[in-house]
Amino acid sequence: MESTSIPKQRSPFARLFQLLLLAVIFLSISLESSELKKMSTPELLSRALGRGEITEEQFTLYLTYAAYEWESLPTQFRGQGGWCGTWAIMYISQATHDVSFCSMSPFIRSEMTRILGVDTICK
Repeated sequence: MESTSIPKQRSPFARLFQLLLLAVIFLSISLESSELKKMSTPELLSRALGRGEITEEQFTLYLTYAAYEWESLPTQFRGQGGWCGTWAIMYISQATHDVSFCSMSPFIRSEMTRILGVDTICK
């Protein structure tokens, strides 16, 4: 005996649920991109460092660009929110006067030395 199956009709609530789910996904993507636009440069750099998108060396160099040579900072890290540069200047100063600075890549060391115009502890 052959079994005939009747196609199941979707409940109107299932369709509504699917549309609602798509709307929530779209909204969350939109909110994340709008929040990124409001983040400050240090926040964007810290977020990228935390996600492994940049190294600590790059973080230090990009922070130096942000504080001293804005046009050299990659555009994706140019935040919109304001930020106080005092801690950044202190961070950069400590980084260039720490022994670990000497183990950074030659490019990053030379860039920071060029921008800051100072002699570092690496000889």
